[in-house]
Amino acid sequence: MSVTLDANVLVHASDSSSLFHDRARQLLSHLAVGTEPVYLFWPVAAAYLQLVTDDALFERPLTRQQARENLEDLIRCPTVRAEGEEEAFWDAYGLAAANVFLKGDFVALGYLVGLMRQHRVSTIWSHDRNFRLYPGIVVRDPYEAPPGG
Repeated sequence: MSVTLDANVLVHASDSSSLFHDRARQLLSHLAVGTEPVYLFWPVAAAYLQLVTDDALFERPLTRQQARENLEDLIRCPTVRAEGEEEAFWDAYGLAAANVFLKGDFVALGYLVGLMRQHRVSTIWSHDRNFRLYPGIVVRDPYEAPPGG
């Protein structure tokens, strides 16, 4: 089985003031030493960079270099695969749109679900319950379930 995670898990792992910080770091540590493939999709990496460097969102945002190093550390883990769109991505994105009307926030969610389907990833670590609207997607909340559970 392979898994992915959303950008907010990465953000919480970087934000020591977050109530979810410890659980997010615990999850990342668990995934980094595990045996199952962990997909880091490029849109998630880009969203992470956008969020953690934004001084309108954080009193002490990360520098560009700090954020980049965090991602590089994650990508260097033997279980992590950094991936993006492949040929026929539009078809996978269309499948995501078949059951959920893609507008507003659902455009980005559908984009990630399209990538998940294209790379045969069925499970996402996310606190966002809207992923549950997509058939075949298993959502594991990192702040409810222990990572090894």
